[in-house]
Amino acid sequence: MSTVWRVSRRIGRSISFRTRAIASRLDQMVLTEELRRAGAGHAASIRTFTNPRELRQLYELAHALPPGAQVVEIGSYLGASSCYLAAGLRAKGGKLLCIDTWQNETMPDGDRDTYADFRQNVAPFGSLVTMLRKRSDHVESVELPVTCDLAFIDGDHAYEMVSRDIGLVVPRISENGIVVFHDAIHFPGVSRAIGDLLVCGGFSIEGRIDNLVWLRRRSSPS
Repeated sequence: MSTVWRVSRRIGRSISFRTRAIASRLDQMVLTEELRRAGAGHAASIRTFTNPRELRQLYELAHALPPGAQVVEIGSYLGASSCYLAAGLRAKGGKLLCIDTWQNETMPDGDRDTYADFRQNVAPFGSLVTMLRKRSDHVESVELPVTCDLAFIDGDHAYEMVSRDIGLVVPRISENGIVVFHDAIHFPGVSRAIGDLLVCGGFSIEGRIDNLVWLRRRSSPS
């Protein structure tokens, strides 16, 4: 391998990396402007354990849903992910149902009431966002949309609770609908529950960004 070839290859890699970095910054600028227009320019500064790449992916998944889409989020914390999902749904005339106790029981920063903070953070989206303040395993079927185009599961990460959350929302997922899991790689309970869902059939992994994994319901055979 000649010195010239090695240098050319290194330069090519550098240019490719810089091009991707510039594209990523441009995408983030577009998303920041979309949040600003929605009155949620503060969303990027909300404390969250979901990183910017994952948040942007949530926005893109919601933005790609059909008009009038119904989305359910289990585990909303202070509302960062809720704002990105809602921003993606805004142009679609969709709705977002957020399920949480807002008592911080499973969060590393300790128990406290975060409901007022959440309401303030999602206020710009008005009636697009609905809150259901209870444990997900206490939710009644009548409190959920009949069909759901996307479910974001980010509540209690214990295997039993993730499995219950899957049992709550998956039967309502529409054809080609999506189930998204956060902390899918770092928490064994989450990854095990995802494995169970894949084994049962009907869903396949469509993508992963960092610690975010999403599955899509397969189309029924024609």
